[in-house]
Amino acid sequence: MSTTPTKIQVACPQCGSAFRVMASDVGRKGRCNRCAHIFRIPAPNAPRQTMPGEPPFDARSPRDPAADSPASESKSGESKSGESKSGESKSDAAAAADGVEATLETYEGPGFLSELSAEQLRDLQAGMDEAGAARRSVSVDRHPLAGESAASEKTSLTSGEKTSLTSSEKSSVKGSSAEKTLAKSPPGPKDSGGHVLHPDEEEDDDENIPTFPIVTPPPPSEVAAGSGIRSDVTGPPADMGSETGPPPIPPVVAGGKDPGRRHQSRVRPPASVPMLVLMGAAGLAAVATLAVLLIIFLPRTEVPVAPPVGGLVIEWPVSERAGGSLLIDKERLKLALSGHLQFDLPPGEHDVILQRPGFFPHEEQVFLENDKVTTLRPEWYVVDAVPPMTEEYFPPSETTSTPAEVTGFEGWTRDLAAAKAQAAEQNKGLFVVFVDDDSLAIAKARILDNPELSEPIAAEYVLTLLRLANDTPEAKVNRELHAAVGFEDDGRVGISIAITDAEGKPFAVAESYESVEAWLTSWRKAREERDRVFAAVDELEGAEKLSAILSANLWIGKNLFDRAYIDKHQEWYRLAEEIDPENKAGFLEHAFASYWSARLLLAMQVDQEQFPRLLYELKKWQEKHAFSDQNRAAEVLLYAAEAMLEMNNVERAKEYLKEVEASPPGNDVLRTKLLEVQVKTAEKERTAGK
Repeated sequence: MSTTPTKIQVACPQCGSAFRVMASDVGRKGRCNRCAHIFRIPAPNAPRQTMPGEPPFDARSPRDPAADSPASESKSGESKSGESKSGESKSDAAAAADGVEATLETYEGPGFLSELSAEQLRDLQAGMDEAGAARRSVSVDRHPLAGESAASEKTSLTSGEKTSLTSSEKSSVKGSSAEKTLAKSPPGPKDSGGHVLHPDEEEDDDENIPTFPIVTPPPPSEVAAGSGIRSDVTGPPADMGSETGPPPIPPVVAGGKDPGRRHQSRVRPPASVPMLVLMGAAGLAAVATLAVLLIIFLPRTEVPVAPPVGGLVIEWPVSERAGGSLLIDKERLKLALSGHLQFDLPPGEHDVILQRPGFFPHEEQVFLENDKVTTLRPEWYVVDAVPPMTEEYFPPSETTSTPAEVTGFEGWTRDLAAAKAQAAEQNKGLFVVFVDDDSLAIAKARILDNPELSEPIAAEYVLTLLRLANDTPEAKVNRELHAAVGFEDDGRVGISIAITDAEGKPFAVAESYESVEAWLTSWRKAREERDRVFAAVDELEGAEKLSAILSANLWIGKNLFDRAYIDKHQEWYRLAEEIDPENKAGFLEHAFASYWSARLLLAMQVDQEQFPRLLYELKKWQEKHAFSDQNRAAEVLLYAAEAMLEMNNVERAKEYLKEVEASPPGNDVLRTKLLEVQVKTAEKERTAGK
């Protein structure tokens, strides 16, 4: 029996420093004085467990280091193989027969050590070679399901190099009983570092673990003879330290954790990129909101804006201007006899009339855009040569060179009252030709002396010729009918044709000429449609009557016959006052707007003295009722503004425009009308300021 030394020498498995400790401390924990690593003191010559196929280990005999060398293992290979072939091996009973006391002890260290291979146990117990140069560390996967093998070994040097097990060692570990045992047995209780403990093993308090002093390693022979440190390992690398200097100190784990045990470190993750993006977007939104608020609430200085201007260029050769005249929007302008004809006008529609002796006047409507130039190229026709009849209206003229009386109108009635009486007697309608003195010759050549046109029309209508150019009472009546049919009396009458019933109520106008048959067919259809919608108003009652009145008003407005049917508008307005007196259904305002607008439009052409009375009616109606349809309100107010401009009351016209601008119309027609009235108002104001 070998005696246990009082002191033994061990090496720190973390930094390789050598220590002398009491033999009674074997199995207890200790702390390295250099690197503060906590480890359990190994036995100097602890017996290892006998593995399958190996002879029993004699704990009494001193360990022979040479027996572990590759040479000795190869030499004993034959005897081992021979023993395995014969199926015999030395047992405890055989050893006792030889007089040797065979005491087999199981290593009482950590639980996983008993499941390692013999080679791994031997290297673990050896710890450090005599020079303290290299060390082996064994890591065992403590879960039976982790990986292909339950045990793996790695060799690490202090310099950071790593080598793996040899193929023979891997096969021995993979096929060892430790792997099978570990796969079958459940995991035992674990300490904070993941170390498997036996249930009866007592865990020491890490705070009270003694610190061992560093000692100078003894000579190799003494180490090999008196400790468990192996002597069959080569010398240490330069960075492991030597007698002249200590090895490098590895980093100490914070919190007193055992570096050899598994532990988890909690590190705060970096800031999330989406969160940074959201923060940046929120900042940009805040800046944009502040900018908008500053734009809204900061006081602004209104800068006067120059009125828009459009250019009109008339290509009229200088040699053809002698004796000519020029009218733009009913205003006669001075015709320059040299140079270019260019005019700056407000954007929008403008009516241009050019006159030249011996030629028919040239009339054209042009549309000017802001900061753009529009070119007008007139076409001239000699009076003796009649151009093709392809236009609805014929060119007007301001001259009065045509004689007042023109012969050759046989079969035509020149008095409206006489024409109505004849139509009622013959159950016919009226084919009315409105003509000024400048257009008599054209009318005679195209219509009056054209049997192919006049004879088929005379079969259904009374041929009526109404002149508009003199101041006779008859001419005044003619002008009223001309305006009632929807023709504009703006000095550009030329020739206009209306188709009416025997009472003088129009239902069609003569548009572009195609043929006599096409004209007659279209007029018949127009009269049938008018008679149908009017008859529905008389026949229906209640809500259906209101619907019929709306349909009749739409037909009148579509054909621009409002001024010709003022009596109908008045009748229907009286019905609306009885059916919808509070304007809850919106019918009353519809009937009022139709009745009021028709009278105002007729007054603009015939009797402007009616303006004050009509505007007073509008004011009273607005005080009592309110328009529910902003488009209808805009239409009425724009007519009122135009009436004020005709009376040269620009300030009152601007008040009506402000009401429209506060609640702008929703359709394109009224928006265009609003723009036109605004331009007229600005032009009137500019003219009055000169």
